[in-house]
Amino acid sequence: MKRLQAADKVLGWCACSLLQPLRWMHRAPTRRAPERILLIKFWGIGSLQLLTPAITVLRASHPKASLTLLTLRENEAFARGLG
Repeated sequence: MKRLQAADKVLGWCACSLLQPLRWMHRAPTRRAPERILLIKFWGIGSLQLLTPAITVLRASHPKASLTLLTLRENEAFARGLG
């Protein structure tokens, strides 16, 4: 489990670092509400539970956006419980 958590930390950092330049390039001069939001969490159902408040805030601040959660099949039942 510790190896999975370490991998999650490293891969998450790498993914964010690699995708950040795309965010800079596609920054629009005027901000508009996002139409779709992708949430990614692979390992650990406890981490998914910690994601619940963030989902609540995203839904409140972007009510028209479609939220999609990308996770492992083992987390499917919990993820569906999030609505």
